[in-house]
Amino acid sequence: MIPSAILYLGGGLATLALLSAMILKIGALMADCPGGGPAARTAAITVATGFAAIGAGGVLLIGAALPLFAATPVPAAMVALGLAALCLGLGFTQAVATLREVLSPRDTRRDDTATGVRSAGLSEPCAPARPRFNALRRKPGADRAPDGVPYGFQTGCHTAVFAIAAR
Repeated sequence: MIPSAILYLGGGLATLALLSAMILKIGALMADCPGGGPAARTAAITVATGFAAIGAGGVLLIGAALPLFAATPVPAAMVALGLAALCLGLGFTQAVATLREVLSPRDTRRDDTATGVRSAGLSEPCAPARPRFNALRRKPGADRAPDGVPYGFQTGCHTAVFAIAAR
């Protein structure tokens, strides 16, 4: 019974730690966006902390049921680990959606009155980010780069971060 409980707790808490680290990584990537900036790191830490607290509680709660299946400890630990992974995955999806909602521009959010669902629509299409140009190298009075793109302009930053994180 004890080895299966250690197997379960090790697997469940390792999964929780990896998913929490992924939330922090997504927040770090979003901090590079001009619109998010420092708020992205703060939001990522807040969301990751909440995810870790709720996830640890869930892992421990599922683990508390292991003694009920003392007759078959290893299969019970595998089922419990699968259930914990499923719950942590769903919680991770919700945490990333919350992070995206918090950092989306206020003017692009909309309420769907038919379904009552609040959406975080992004005003910019999913496109690769353009490199930023050094403001010191531009000509005085020029607000656009030679290719016509405004200095410091990036497109689809939030969407591109989530596309990178999904890979």
